[in-house]
Amino acid sequence: MTDSGEKQSVAGTPQAIGLISGLKGFMVWTGGSLAGITAVLYVCGYLITTAHIYTLGLYGLVDFSKDYFLLEGSKFVLTLVIGIAQAVINPVTILAATVLAPIALAVIFARGPLARTWKRLQAWHAPHAGSSWAVAARFIAYCALLLTGATIAFEALRAISFHLQIADLLFSSVEPGKCRSDLLQVRDAFLCGRYDDLRSAFNAQLWSALELVALTSIAWCVVARWRWRAWLIGPLVFATALLVLMLPMEFGALLRSTRYPVVRVHPAEPVPGSPIRDQFLIDRSDRGFTVWDPSTRRITWVPAGDVARMETIAVRELFVTPAGNDAGSRR
Repeated sequence: MTDSGEKQSVAGTPQAIGLISGLKGFMVWTGGSLAGITAVLYVCGYLITTAHIYTLGLYGLVDFSKDYFLLEGSKFVLTLVIGIAQAVINPVTILAATVLAPIALAVIFARGPLARTWKRLQAWHAPHAGSSWAVAARFIAYCALLLTGATIAFEALRAISFHLQIADLLFSSVEPGKCRSDLLQVRDAFLCGRYDDLRSAFNAQLWSALELVALTSIAWCVVARWRWRAWLIGPLVFATALLVLMLPMEFGALLRSTRYPVVRVHPAEPVPGSPIRDQFLIDRSDRGFTVWDPSTRRITWVPAGDVARMETIAVRELFVTPAGNDAGSRR
């Protein structure tokens, strides 16, 4: 009895060790994944916030915590995923109804021709040294993909660089009735409250990034059999990475919410004859408050000791239409 029990315990020991090792590996993998996700969210939030405060003209006037950067990064990723999903659901449904269904019928009723076509595609992808037509077709496809990707990247990065040059909007103004309607006039779109134009400008760069990702994937399949494939695919990978990295900054410059509280600051020592104006509360801390007066377009820092009380009137957009309404506000 003793010998059999010892044999069972000895036999069970490797299984227990394997289970513990597996759990340890899973915990290490989970911790590394969470750390990587947190780092990505933090970087995205930092880029979004930096672009946003630069666009408004608040650089150096407000401070943000690490938790704020994580929150902004999470909101950006969630908005991106939901936007892409909403944009893809309808096209995928149409594609399934108009393309996939006929293909399924063709597979059922025309297996022979499809099988021969599939063999030809496999032969084109295989590295046959003596097949000059396959090499030529592959080279032409690569050149076309590279040229298309370079064109998309150039136009997208040019538009992003233009958008990121917009700054100090809190100190700018536009005369009523003189808002230009061109999508490239992003400054006027801000100051006139045309937020649909801003969203269209961002969506254009987002789809350019998705197109570059698709082109890079296809180009990799084309050059996968070549010796210098890493160098050949390098320009597309670099352009895609650069454009994807610029997306958070583009989001912060164009789509970051500009809704702020409207407050009335009552000073501890009121000045006779001095009116109390409605101002936007830009930032608050233990030391004081940063407010923006839309009528004078001035930013003021008010020490906390100089404030008797502060009333919050509403939460509105910083920039509204010339008529004075915020019907086009972003939520």
